[in-house]
Amino acid sequence: MNRGTALRVVFAAVLLVAPLAPVLALTTPAPETRHVGDSPGTGAQFDRLFGDGARPTPVDREVLVTVKLHGEESLSTESLELRQKRYIQDGSPHVEGYVALSDVRDLSSNPAVEVVRMRQRHRGPSGQVAAGVARVGADSVHDRGLTGDDVTVGIIDGGFRVSDPELAGHVAAHRSFGAAGDADHGTAVASVVADTAPDADIHVAAVGDTTTAAEYREAVTWLRASGVDVIVDAGSYFGHTDAGTGSLSSVARNASGDVLFVTSAGNYAQRHWAGNHVPDGGRWVAFAPGAEGNALADGEVFAGRVRASLQWTPVDGNGTTADYELYLFRRGIGGPRVVASASPDGNDSAVYLDTTVPRGRYYLAVEADDVPGPHRLELFATRDLAHRTPAGSLAVPASSRGVLAVGAYDYGTDSIAEFSSRGPVDNRTGVDLVAPDAVAAPGTGAAGGTSFAAPYVAGTAALVLDAHPNATAAQLRDVLERSARDVGAPGRDDATGAGLLDARTAATLADSRFVLATGANRTTTATPVPEGTAEPTPAPTPS
Repeated sequence: MNRGTALRVVFAAVLLVAPLAPVLALTTPAPETRHVGDSPGTGAQFDRLFGDGARPTPVDREVLVTVKLHGEESLSTESLELRQKRYIQDGSPHVEGYVALSDVRDLSSNPAVEVVRMRQRHRGPSGQVAAGVARVGADSVHDRGLTGDDVTVGIIDGGFRVSDPELAGHVAAHRSFGAAGDADHGTAVASVVADTAPDADIHVAAVGDTTTAAEYREAVTWLRASGVDVIVDAGSYFGHTDAGTGSLSSVARNASGDVLFVTSAGNYAQRHWAGNHVPDGGRWVAFAPGAEGNALADGEVFAGRVRASLQWTPVDGNGTTADYELYLFRRGIGGPRVVASASPDGNDSAVYLDTTVPRGRYYLAVEADDVPGPHRLELFATRDLAHRTPAGSLAVPASSRGVLAVGAYDYGTDSIAEFSSRGPVDNRTGVDLVAPDAVAAPGTGAAGGTSFAAPYVAGTAALVLDAHPNATAAQLRDVLERSARDVGAPGRDDATGAGLLDARTAATLADSRFVLATGANRTTTATPVPEGTAEPTPAPTPS
């Protein structure tokens, strides 16, 4: 992306033909401009407002305008080339179209016109948008006049810098739940939404680096009550029911009934292992024949934070309890040494380990203590595992029924990114779509991952809603999936779902399936979320 602070300049009465004449609001890129106040500038100043750097912009270039009409008035469209739509908003007729910049003054003087708003695609300090915008065809959708206007996207993440130049002018509401978290990740995620749907409002809910099920519920409930049309959560939460994520999954599932709930599939294709353990009298679980340790980072030296989650369920489903313990070992000259461990509490069937280690070589091991029968084990880690199982590597909320889980697509290899989590989940593919993970957010350190694929889908949904504000969450999902380009194995598959996001085709398909909105505005009704326990959940991990 990047969008800079949106600069709104209101031209005073000197541009207008009467005191009640239309107000002309210009939304312009502002890397090199300043707020000019309420008075019009000279011709040279006017040109600079629309410049893209050192080059002056021709005064007769086309610009996109939204025109609000008085009452039942109609507008001659001889000089207004309509490429998008006519619609009713707040009881007043509106039209959108393109006119030459030199004709905007005359349009604002038309007695049928109440307000003319000129819309410019916002750009950040770098003057660029993320590469994925063009890859999914969202830029061509912008050229049709669809930019997410009057659509609100809610984002859940650890933290946000709402004053960041990439977000300023886009964030309309911000609220924190729990302790402050990493702002870089959330800022980068939001920047992709702003690149893809530059005129959408963004509401951000910061849940911190760790959260509880209750805090997560509060964040989602707040977003739904604030009227968001789409929610995107680009985090992954380790564990399942016994780790508190059962309640979190229920929150996401319930929210998906009336808003499109988009989430990242996760980056765990190489950081996940699953297998059956049949007790044989041995102390340690084997990840592969003869392998009772699972090396992190493929056995290479590393330092930093290590997080891992282990959960288990009886293979026969008889509900018997078992005690598995998770250990982190460091290899050394004197032999392996335990540096951290996690034991179940009571009848829990999941454990979570979180520690920071110095430079060294490390591996995970699972001790089987008092295990009465065969169990299915599932291990997630924040470092690559030597023994791994890409299949079924989705975590909550991506594994929750009803959400739209998005994987990352590698344009270099023209295939699913090797790190991108795969399904299946139960009898579902798990992954629903894939999208690019390119991000342009200077200062955040964001380099890719499924976290930045998900907001392309959320932004594209906003573009569709711009044209079809009454589309339901189910209809949006159907259009996004049916319009996707099939990649990977033919048909729907566990790695790429319905295929690669295609914003251009989605907008065209929506036009053929939905009646253009001519009535009331969208409304979002918050459905009560079932109460659940408020036990701490493991940390959300950036995808």
